[in-house]
Amino acid sequence: DDGNNFINDTSENCLQPQNRENFDSNRNNHGKQIINICKNTDMRILNGRTKEDSLGRPTFHGRKGTSVVDYIICDQNTFQNAKYFAVKPPSTYLSDHSKIIAWIDIQKTINIDKNNYPQPPLHKLPLQFKWSQNSNTSFRQTLKSPEIQQN
Repeated sequence: DDGNNFINDTSENCLQPQNRENFDSNRNNHGKQIINICKNTDMRILNGRTKEDSLGRPTFHGRKGTSVVDYIICDQNTFQNAKYFAVKPPSTYLSDHSKIIAWIDIQKTINIDKNNYPQPPLHKLPLQFKWSQNSNTSFRQTLKSPEIQQN
């Protein structure tokens, strides 16, 4: 039946990620290693695959030029639930890197057997986080906290 063939073809195509655009045409050994790691572990790069970043905008802006060096890399489930990804315009006075933003529907993404794995308390996570002057210290303290160290 042609209807079943269409459904089968459609579901297989949904698993294939959209081709990734990349403003940066130069690929060094580090870039090649990242691509190989992603291919070997079935991970996906969000950069350059959304309407908001359809060109694969550069994330680094230095004196010698621009390049894509900051990525959001995720597994297939997370990739399918990514709702938004964008590279913001560079800030000339704060950093030579652009801010990258992603929104991921974690309600659909987290699918863990709770009997086998301890579930992190995701309800404690803020809905949005903005980096501030104190964020670096707070981030380091959180990494050293007993909750994080035991996991």
